[in-house]
Amino acid sequence: MEEDLNWVRLGTHLGGSLVPLFDLMLGRIFVYLGLLTAAAAYTASELLRSRGYMVPLIHRMTLASSRRGEVKRFVTTPLYLAAGVLASLALFPLPAAYTGVLLVTLGDGLAELFGGSMGRSPIPFNREKTWEGTLLGFGLTGVLLILLGMDPVVTLASTLVAGVLEALPLPVNDNLTVPLVAGFVAAATTVFLV
Repeated sequence: MEEDLNWVRLGTHLGGSLVPLFDLMLGRIFVYLGLLTAAAAYTASELLRSRGYMVPLIHRMTLASSRRGEVKRFVTTPLYLAAGVLASLALFPLPAAYTGVLLVTLGDGLAELFGGSMGRSPIPFNREKTWEGTLLGFGLTGVLLILLGMDPVVTLASTLVAGVLEALPLPVNDNLTVPLVAGFVAAATTVFLV
């Protein structure tokens, strides 16, 4: 089953769902610069932490959002999330890019929220995840995508792929695989439907 809810980690994921809104309001270049600046500051903080120096705010957030055992090494998960969001925005046309971003931020975040708070049925091949978390997190994100105007077939295909990727115990971080594969599926499905 999932660990106790980590509200800082959850807030980071759910906060990332605002990226499409910032992209629409401020423009792509400002989103790229913001994400790259945050990733660079985080990387510098982690490198300093590995040498015994602490950057106050970033250090506290890293410790608060890390899972057990992660803080003994360079914590890469936030960088995978930033890379996945950046790559989705750079590689895919709209709305497929936003689909990838929302599935990794909102879908994964809601899966953690529901799995951690009401999950009772572990997924057999990944006991850290629950059926309730995965189905509710990605199902609700799929409903939101349709309400935002995404084609239902495109949404179903990309949401199913994202849910499966998030549930699988892959050696590659799902913060990178979910937006890239879901964005690709959304873009490819859109092409086939037109």
